[in-house]
Amino acid sequence: MSPRRSRTPHSYTAEAPDMRRQYSDQDHAPSATYPSPTTPGRVRQFATSPPAPTNPLPSPPMEPRSYHDERPPRGPPSSASSQSSNARHSGPVSPLLLTPPEARRPTAHPTRYSFSQLSPTSMIIAPIESTGPSRADDALYHISVSLNCFFPAAYTTTVRRGGSPSGPLVGEIELGNPDHKKKDRIGTVRIGSTKVWLAKVFKKGAGNHKTSAFSWKNPYSWEFPGNTQLLWNCSDHVKKVCPPFPLPPFPSPLNQLETQCHRVSYTAGRDTTPLVATFNPPHTDDKDVVVVLSPASLEVAGLNDQETLDHIVISVLLIERNRLCQF
Repeated sequence: MSPRRSRTPHSYTAEAPDMRRQYSDQDHAPSATYPSPTTPGRVRQFATSPPAPTNPLPSPPMEPRSYHDERPPRGPPSSASSQSSNARHSGPVSPLLLTPPEARRPTAHPTRYSFSQLSPTSMIIAPIESTGPSRADDALYHISVSLNCFFPAAYTTTVRRGGSPSGPLVGEIELGNPDHKKKDRIGTVRIGSTKVWLAKVFKKGAGNHKTSAFSWKNPYSWEFPGNTQLLWNCSDHVKKVCPPFPLPPFPSPLNQLETQCHRVSYTAGRDTTPLVATFNPPHTDDKDVVVVLSPASLEVAGLNDQETLDHIVISVLLIERNRLCQF
């Protein structure tokens, strides 16, 4: 056998200065794959370190990089942060950040109002969620009734804006005046400065809109001089009041009623009748021998026209009066 050769460690010879790798600025410059965190408008990205060189000598240490976050601060900015943000970002500020709250688009969700009795001769219309002493401050309308002292059968219903009896006048309904002797002149309606006969404004039937109310059994039309035309659908009175076989306790004929109001508008040469309001008169419910009284309510379907809402309130007073006069 040949003698076993002994392994001797190789001697390490340091490289000459001229054999070392010369590093330049390109080794530390950011590439397209690893964007620099100091570039304006970019978010800091933590990129992996580049592969180590094959040179046995260690790589020189990377120079520390200064980092400055260019993102706007979260939360309500202070005066100092606002100035620094304006200094960093050049150009006009987005108009979306400057839109005032009152300029937002109104919501299309329905709003419910209820009628509350203030005194034997007055009541208010306020949001249904408003309760307590502040309800009068949140009221949309104040409705009062005054009698003719010489002829108490004649009375005037006055509608004012707000919850005060001294608010701006919206309209008046006068009924029972002995000076109106003709049958077709049972009363007058005044809205603003316009006063007309009640029989000319409030009529039983669909009027000139029979096509829109073809399937309605009990319609009423409201046509005040101008652009406000309403159609009231009272057909649900018969459906909800007279069930085929009522069981005791028998429902009262004044309960469980609903009246729908449609506004007449013209689109492409033909009239349309979108639903704008629903009125529910006051009713009583028996719950475990306890009588619960629910006030009258008016649900407005996303209506933002103040003039149309005025006509709805005045016409609903006449709708409810006609319903009560039938019993």
